[in-house]
Amino acid sequence: MPTPCPRCGEAASGKFCAHCGGALAGAKCPKCAGALTPGAQFCHHCGTTMPGISAPAVSNRVPWIVTGVALVAVIALVLFQASRAAQDVPPDAAATGPMGGPMARPLGGPAAGGMPTNTDLASMSPEEKADRLFNRVMRDASEGKMDSVAMFAPMAIQSLEMLAPLNPHQHYDLGLVALVSGDLKRAK
Repeated sequence: MPTPCPRCGEAASGKFCAHCGGALAGAKCPKCAGALTPGAQFCHHCGTTMPGISAPAVSNRVPWIVTGVALVAVIALVLFQASRAAQDVPPDAAATGPMGGPMARPLGGPAAGGMPTNTDLASMSPEEKADRLFNRVMRDASEGKMDSVAMFAPMAIQSLEMLAPLNPHQHYDLGLVALVSGDLKRAK
């Protein structure tokens, strides 16, 4: 006559439950023949797993584990692509921002209707050369490229000093270049 299983509550008959594998009243261990407590899944004497008991259901977790690993891989790929795209931004685009600005292009560039931006400094007028070098030093300083500032600031200072006599605007530009290059005495 079927009785309810002490472990899962389903109707069961015999020595073990057909649904969960738990021991029923009067069941004995197949290995050591020790008496089993009703509902037991393991022998209390020798530790043997009772017949009909399967290993914990790891297979239920496999789809979730695979999904989680795939999600982490996709996130890592997106972050990697975003970091590579940020490194590929041209210097002029990083200096200007979405609306452009005073440092969008060097003075005299194609946008201003002047000479191309890769023109040799020797072919420029002294004013164009001083303006181009001033813009370069200020752009590099705003981007934190102090090694470039150290390289171009002496050239910009020399170009501005060659424009003597300087007007107030050129004096101000000379002071700014000296300030960002660290020459405080000349900046004053």
